[in-house]
Amino acid sequence: MEVKAGTRVYLVSFHPLPEDESVNIYGFDISDRKELEEKLRESEEKYRNIVEIANEGIWILDTKARTTYVNEKNGGDVGIQSG
Repeated sequence: MEVKAGTRVYLVSFHPLPEDESVNIYGFDISDRKELEEKLRESEEKYRNIVEIANEGIWILDTKARTTYVNEKNGGDVGIQSG
């Protein structure tokens, strides 16, 4: 479970120890990771928007020449969809 405490975010996990009738509780500070995930999400959204509204056609193929992405401009021009 993630727990926010002030500006920090912690991943907290509970590990029951039935034989001792107790529970170990572990907390890991994941604040930096959460911040990086948010920056990555913002960057992906920014570049996705740029690619989707570009006036030029963008067509991406994988290593087996399969279409993995076609922006709307290119897809509309040649009738191809990402798959």
